[in-house]
Amino acid sequence: MTSTISSIIPFKEEAKLALLDAGFSFDVRPFVSEYKQRFPEIFQIFKLVGISPFEENQGKVNFFNGASDEEDFSNIGEHIIAATTILESLLKPLLSWEIITEVESNSALRMILIHDINRVFEIYERKAFNRPATKKSVEGMIEFLRKSKLSQDIVDLTAKVSIYTAFEGLGLFLEPDDLGNPVLKDGYTAGQLTRLADDMTCSRGGKHFVFPPMDRFIASGYFTEKSLDSKLWTNMKITSKGEIAFDVDEKGSSNAIIAQGAALHMVSANLTIEKLFSRPSCPPYVKEMLTDLGPQSFAAQIVIEEIKMRQAQLLT
Repeated sequence: MTSTISSIIPFKEEAKLALLDAGFSFDVRPFVSEYKQRFPEIFQIFKLVGISPFEENQGKVNFFNGASDEEDFSNIGEHIIAATTILESLLKPLLSWEIITEVESNSALRMILIHDINRVFEIYERKAFNRPATKKSVEGMIEFLRKSKLSQDIVDLTAKVSIYTAFEGLGLFLEPDDLGNPVLKDGYTAGQLTRLADDMTCSRGGKHFVFPPMDRFIASGYFTEKSLDSKLWTNMKITSKGEIAFDVDEKGSSNAIIAQGAALHMVSANLTIEKLFSRPSCPPYVKEMLTDLGPQSFAAQIVIEEIKMRQAQLLT
């Protein structure tokens, strides 16, 4: 059985600019020290790969060719902190309503904190070989982390999460039902939450926004007419084996793959939110909000309210 995911109609470029102008953004600086204290081994990885937020991260060396690299990667670390803050703002109500377990919550937090480590190695691969990033970047990351004498557990988790948060990884979370409709697989709650939080995080120009996933992809430029080409808005398929097929050949635009993958992200986001916030232990008023606002806007509102509360606590 195969599910076909419908294409998404492109938005005007002005839609992206309007979202970035009016969206809710927050300062990640107050949250850095908190996560650093709670997850010291992960921040050790930040230091090793040169993404420590709000630090200079000097002395970086391209893993693939040994060349010195002075590019500032601290924005990657800042984005990770933003996504982690958004995730934890989802986790708190889910824990309080006993929808998820502490084990699932802790697992999701560790995943989100390492979800973009591989971006550094993608950049290194592009610079070293003058080509788009391939699986070689993940292989290089794993080899680098092993040589750094980190625990095997954290190396394995970093490798796994680099797949979870890529669009290809959505095939691990979704499968077609008997009618061909995409449904969530069981047993991947922490990974699904990690994916959802990243899909709600938009980091642009040093600012970090909370958006419903669709708005986040528009604000990031994936669904706007500026990126249109002849193959951009075709359908895609996900098979029962977790394989994702795109209607674009190797010569097609890379934006085509991104846009089609983003369409699948929307399916995953909606299903994840509906699954979690429709559980019997969820308060009735929350279920009413979910129905009234729709899954994506509901999740964004929950997160924004929680972040505002945390910001107020930090000021007292």
